[in-house]
Formats: sequence, structure tokens, C-alpha cells
Amino acid sequence: MLDPRLLRDRPGEVRRMLERRRSAYDLDALLEANRRRLEMIPVADALRARRNRTGEEIAARKKAGADASGLVAEMGRLAGEAAGAEARMAELERAYLRLAMSAPNML
Repeated sequence: MLDPRLLRDRPGEVRRMLERRRSAYDLDALLEANRRRLEMIPVADALRARRNRTGEEIAARKKAGADASGLVAEMGRLAGEAAGAEARMAELERAYLRLAMSAPNML
């Protein structure tokens, strides 16, 4: 499997290695899969963080005896969004790994 740092930092070198091996491997597809995967990571992390903060705020309000019903509804929405983002992230990771594992040996 290709080193993700080599792929990210020196794609031209990877492309030249493939050309030397006369490989028809679709490097552009791998680069695109990696780009989409890397873009999704902060989105999923931000949703997870918002969900966690909302959960903490719900707990604090309940402990103080305050109404948390609005936050509970918000938590349900965030949980759904976070689950969708996690599923998308897993899908992107599988696609990236499938492409990366099919790359020819370059050494």
C-alpha cells in the first residue's frame, strides 16, 4: 500500500513511479478519494464535538433543575447528522483503502 504521506506530499513522484512501471493504475481516482476523505474528517469531528457539548449542556441544565427540552430536540438532530457523517466517513475510508490496496508495488 502506498504511504499516505508520500501520496499527499509528492503525488508527482508517485505518478512518475507508476509511469516507470508502465502501470495503468488510476492515481487520479486515488488522489480524489483521499481528498474527499480528508475533507470529511473535520466535518465529522465538528458534529461529534457539537453533539458532546450539547450533551454536557443538557446534563448541566438538568442538574440545575432547568428545562432542557429544546436541547434534547437539538441533540436528536445532531445525533442524526453525526451518524450520517460517520457513515459517510466510513464509506469514504473504504473507497480510499480499496483503491490504495490495489496500487501496484513501487519499490
